[in-house]
Amino acid sequence: MAEPISQSGLWKIQQDYYRELGVAAWDDRTPYHLTNSQVFTDTYADLIVAYLQDHPPELSEPLYLLELGSGTGRFAYQLARDLRRKLEYFPPLRSLRFCLVLSDIVRDNLEFWMGHERLQSLGPSVDFSIVEPGREDSLFLEKVGQRLHPGRNPLFVLANYVFDSMPHDEFRGTPRGPEECLIELMPLPQRRYSSETRLDIRDVEVRRCYSPLSDRYTPQLQQVLEHYGTRVREGAFTVPVAALVCLENLRKLGSLVLLTSDRGFTSPDRMVVYPEHPLAIHNGCFSHMVNFHALSLGFRTALMTRRELIDGVQTCMMGDFDLGPQLRYAFEERFARANALNNVGEGYAPYRNKVQLRTLLGFLRLTLHDANALAAVGKLIPQHMNNYSHGERLELIGALEDVWSNDYYFRGAPNVTFWLAHIYEALQLYDRALWFYEKTAERQGVDAMLLVFQANCLRQLNLREQAIVRYNRALELVPEMPEAREGLKLLT
Repeated sequence: MAEPISQSGLWKIQQDYYRELGVAAWDDRTPYHLTNSQVFTDTYADLIVAYLQDHPPELSEPLYLLELGSGTGRFAYQLARDLRRKLEYFPPLRSLRFCLVLSDIVRDNLEFWMGHERLQSLGPSVDFSIVEPGREDSLFLEKVGQRLHPGRNPLFVLANYVFDSMPHDEFRGTPRGPEECLIELMPLPQRRYSSETRLDIRDVEVRRCYSPLSDRYTPQLQQVLEHYGTRVREGAFTVPVAALVCLENLRKLGSLVLLTSDRGFTSPDRMVVYPEHPLAIHNGCFSHMVNFHALSLGFRTALMTRRELIDGVQTCMMGDFDLGPQLRYAFEERFARANALNNVGEGYAPYRNKVQLRTLLGFLRLTLHDANALAAVGKLIPQHMNNYSHGERLELIGALEDVWSNDYYFRGAPNVTFWLAHIYEALQLYDRALWFYEKTAERQGVDAMLLVFQANCLRQLNLREQAIVRYNRALELVPEMPEAREGLKLLT
C-alpha cells in the first residue's frame, strides 16, 4: 500500500543499517570526508567565535554545542581542538567553558566514542548522549550524569550529513494545486545485500505515485506547505518534516544557533527545476537532498551558501539572533566566498600525480594537514627524496607531525600511520618509522609485508636479533617471500 515517504518503511531500513553496523557504517560506505576535513572544522570554529564576538556569552555558564549524528566522532574531536585554540586569541572569551556533546541514535557509537583515546584527551570539553527521535528536548549527558540544560547561553546545534538521512516528504506542483508523493516498497525476489535481521535498501524497489494533499500535517508543517503551495506551479519540492520536528523540540531547551552542511537546496527556484527528487543510494544506506530554505522559514536570521552544482555541499547558519558584523564577515568571506569546503574536496585528485615536494607541502598546508590529504599524496612524497633540501626535509617533518596530531582513526578511515611510516623510512628516521609501522599493525593487524617493513627499520637501527625475528615471522606467513629472504641475507 502506498504511503507518504516520511511514514514509509524506508526509515526503519535506514535505522536498522546504522544500528547493525555501528561505527563500521563509515568503513568506506557512508560519505563523511568533506564534513570531517580539517578545513571544514577550522571554518566552523571561526563562525562560532565570530558569533560569540557579536553576542558575548554568559561566562558563568558553559556553552553547549550539540552535534547530531556524530558518527565516528572525528568532527567533534577536531572542532573541540580548534575552538580551544581560537578562543585563546580573544581575552573576553578565554574563560569560556564549552562542552561539545556528541550524539547519535546508536548506543554502540557512544561506547566507541567513550573509549577513543583522542576524545578522552579532551576531558570535560566533550560529553555524549543518545538521541531518541521525537524526544530531542530530553538529552542525558553520560559523562556528567545529568540532563542537558543550556541555561542563558544559546544551544549550538551542529548537523552535518544528518538531515539528509531523516524522514522527509515530497510534493509536486500542478495546475490543480500541490500533490503529495506516495511510495510503496517492493522487496526484490532475490536479496543480494540483506542479512537475516536487516532488509537492505539495495534489495528494494521504490514505486512512486501522487495524490491530493492530506490533512495529516501539524500546524507548523501546514504553514510550510502553504508557503510552497502558493508559489510552486510545477516541479517538485521537499519538506524536511523530521528535521523541522527535531529543531522544534530542541527549541524547548532554549534559543538555538543551527550550523548545518549537506547536499541540498538553499533556493526554491533551484529545487523545483527537477520533476522529482529520488534517493541517492550509498551502499546500504541512502540520502536525499535537504530543503534548507524550508528550515530557514522558522528562523529570524539565515545565512546560506549557494552552490550551483547538484553534488555540492551547502552550509547554512540560522537562528533567532541579530546578524552582527563579525559573523557576517566570517560567513561571507571565510566560507561562502572562498568555498573552502568544496574546493578542498575537489582539490585532492590533481595532486595525486604531482611529485614536487613544495607543491605537495602546499597542498597539505591548504588542507590544514588533514590526514585524508596525506593519504592522497603519501606515495608521491618519497619518490624524489634524494633531491629534497635540508629545509624541505625539516618542513616535511613538521607537516607529518601536524598530520599525526590531527589523525582520528576508525575502521574505514585512511590508515595514515602507514604513510607516515613509509615517508619517515624514506627520510632515514628509522626509529620514528618503526613506531608508525607498529601503530599500523595495531590498527589493521599484522601481515607479511608489514613485518618486513618493521624488520628493515630494525636492521637499519642495528637491532639485529629483533629484525631476524620479524623476517622469520614474515616467512611463516609467506614462505617464499623474496623481501624477507633478502633481508635475512643482509644480516648473515
